[in-house]
Amino acid sequence: MTNDSLDPEGLQEQFYAIVRPPMTVLRELVDVADTAPDRFGHLPAADSIATRELAVQAAEKYGSRSTWLEPLTDTHSIGSFTLRAAGDNIRAFTCVILSEPAPVYAHLVLARSAMQGCVFSCWLNDPTLTPLERIKRGLIEQLHSSRELYKVKALRTQTVDRRQEWKDVAAAFGWAVSGNKDPAEVDGETRPSIPGSFSALLVDDAEVNLGNSIWSYLSSVDHMTLYGLLEAFDRTPTDVSPLLPQLANFGTSSDSVTTYAVCLLRMFAAAADARFDLMGWSWPEWSDVRTRAALMERELMEAKIARWS
Repeated sequence: MTNDSLDPEGLQEQFYAIVRPPMTVLRELVDVADTAPDRFGHLPAADSIATRELAVQAAEKYGSRSTWLEPLTDTHSIGSFTLRAAGDNIRAFTCVILSEPAPVYAHLVLARSAMQGCVFSCWLNDPTLTPLERIKRGLIEQLHSSRELYKVKALRTQTVDRRQEWKDVAAAFGWAVSGNKDPAEVDGETRPSIPGSFSALLVDDAEVNLGNSIWSYLSSVDHMTLYGLLEAFDRTPTDVSPLLPQLANFGTSSDSVTTYAVCLLRMFAAAADARFDLMGWSWPEWSDVRTRAALMERELMEAKIARWS
């Protein structure tokens, strides 16, 4: 199947018939997740992990240790931003897939960004962390952000270089920052490996190196690397139309789209679950759409297994 507008066999209609249902569920999943902050007044539930962490922040007077006055509050906020950004990219992914003609490359850039956002969201919102572990991860993000900002030479004279300030915050907590390495390493921890995290979120078997393959391909498209761009060409023979051999072999297949739909359904659901577990947020609409997402994911996988068996 291709996104070719000259397709004489109606493959476009078939393509959209296949991809529309998962795109609809993906959109619903993101839209419902986005309602959570307003639904709960942007505050954690009284008996939530986040509320207990804020109580520790006050009791331990973390704000008096350094210039970082509310480290847990701020890290909770960073976790919120990453989930919202991941969802925003997924929403755009569904929109461009359902546009006519369907994209060849643009959706892959959005998928890459969305998956990366899910990784960092899971990492920051992990409900199993101790308060100090969460602060450390928030500090890593602050260091990374300040270093990225410093790279923008045009802004150096307009912004305060906060790199040393964040190193001082780490020192106040007794953590060492490893040189000027980017991303920053604080007390032996750094930002998560994207390929490794992809694999962990998508499959149960740690030996399956799925993440490297996905990340390499998506990155190659994002960075305009030749091998990634050439993947849009189907090198298998086709008899769709002998008059259009190149056009019929170039485009976006429904199989490719549904593969990324499975990834996004699974990864965003995991990221949102981590956030909502941390905040103590639970409501029927999320449970319902979460169930629909799981059913859609299973349906897509069963169809793939049947097709290739």
